[in-house]
Parts: sequence; C-alpha cells; structure tokens
Amino acid sequence: MSFSNFDILIKGAEIVDGTGGPAYTGSVGVKGEKIAAVAAGNLEAKADKTINGSGLVVCPGFIDPHSHADLSILQYPLAENLIMQGITTFVGGNCGISLAPVKDIQYFQGIIDAWGLALKPDWKSFNDWLEKVETAGHTPNYVPLVGHNAVRGAVMGDDFKRKATREEINEMKSLLTEAMETGAFGLSAGFDAASAGHFADVGEVVELVRIAGDRGGMFAPHTRHH
Repeated sequence: MSFSNFDILIKGAEIVDGTGGPAYTGSVGVKGEKIAAVAAGNLEAKADKTINGSGLVVCPGFIDPHSHADLSILQYPLAENLIMQGITTFVGGNCGISLAPVKDIQYFQGIIDAWGLALKPDWKSFNDWLEKVETAGHTPNYVPLVGHNAVRGAVMGDDFKRKATREEINEMKSLLTEAMETGAFGLSAGFDAASAGHFADVGEVVELVRIAGDRGGMFAPHTRHH
C-alpha cells in the first residue's frame, strides 16, 4: 500500500488493534499527534523517522482504572512508570483519597506530610487542583475522581470520628457538586479504619452518591472491611 509522507512510520510490528480480531504483522503511520494509517504488511511511504517494530507489539494504550498516580503527578508529570507499561490513561482519586477539595491548608498539609508526599498545596477547590495539574503538564490522560475522605475531611477537619450533622452533609454535597461541575468524573470512597470515611453512615454516603449519579458520574468504592 502506498501513502504520503509520515512523521513516524513503524514497520514490521505485531499489531493488536483493539477490535478483538487476531494480531497481525503490519505498519503504523503517524502524522502530527494522530495515527494516520494502520495496515497489514508494509506501508510504502517516506517518514521523518522509521522504527523497526520487529519483535515489538503496537496496541492501543492501556487504561488503569484504579490508580493513585494523581498523588505524584505534580512531582512526576511525565509519569514514566505508567508510560513504560503502556498505560496512557489512569483513573485517579480512588479509595476516597484525592488532593482536593481543601478548606484548611494547614490541616491538609499535615495529611500530605503523613503520606510522605513532597507537596505544598496552594489550591482549595477541585477546579483549582485541576488547573494546577493542567498548568504543570502531564503525559498520561487523567480521569479524576473526588475522594469521600477528602470531602469529609475538608468539612469536618480533625473532628471526623463521628456522624456528620445535617449542615455538614449539606456542605459536603456543595463541595461535591462544585467538583462534578468543574471536571470530576465521580466519587470514590474507602472506609478504612481511621480514615474520615470510616465514620460515615450509609445515609451520608447515599446522599453524596446521588449528587455524582445525577450528574452522570461514577461511584468507585471499596468495602468498609475489604
């Protein structure tokens, strides 16, 4: 097959194209940031860079649906550990843990220090956080979830070892609504002992899940004693 010039041409690779069909030996042509051609056999074309794909596999990027890479994305925006595994998209903010929203910077800094993260938060809202990540730049695609622990901790601070009041639940709902409307894909929850979410009752969680669900978001929990 004959095509015009490519920026990158990969020849002789084993191609798994994601359609469910069998793998085959072929070529992939890239122009700019887009795959311009995929074909069995050789593509007869010139390219600025030609890669011998013999013994290698070309396939769509993998999606990691349960990641905590968001905790280090500001420190390691290239995320080489993901890219070298073929992961091009990750879902972050799992287990009820996300880096926003934040109300009390000092309280949140204590949590970050306990996690051993070298971060100095200067953001508060979920939108602030997303803008911070976008400004820093990042290689993999990032699907952000809002952590229930983060929302509960933002509202209740150190006083989270109890049932939330109606006013506190309403404030949590407001923070989650803001996050969902500014780019969050849903809510995550982890009810591990000593976490803020561990002390939440079912009613609180249900109200928050409805906020996410009504806006087309997902709910990603693990059990209270997983």
